[in-house]
Amino acid sequence: MCGISTTTKTSATYKRPLSLDEELCHYVQAIASAKQFNTFWIENGSKLPNLANIVRQISAIPATSISSEAAFSLSGYLCRKQRTSLGSKSIRQSMILKYRPWLDKLIEHVDLKNN
Repeated sequence: MCGISTTTKTSATYKRPLSLDEELCHYVQAIASAKQFNTFWIENGSKLPNLANIVRQISAIPATSISSEAAFSLSGYLCRKQRTSLGSKSIRQSMILKYRPWLDKLIEHVDLKNN
């Protein structure tokens, strides 16, 4: 593939890990038939460990700042002038309660990935 040998056998069962160049060649060929981002990486992550690691780091970054802006907006609302007696613990707990459904989905998603 791509003019690069994909495996070198020193015994009947041992295969050396692919180099990053080899992983890129496999990626270019495999991505053409991919339908969805997550499905592709679930199916190919173990075959392309270096690229999968990079993808995990990059895909964890939100494409937009809307969620963080909403969190700051909520914290500003909770800390408004009329509620100055709230302590940091109460504000933190209020934020968690507000985002509880989102946090539950996130925890469920992480649990599914780990199992």
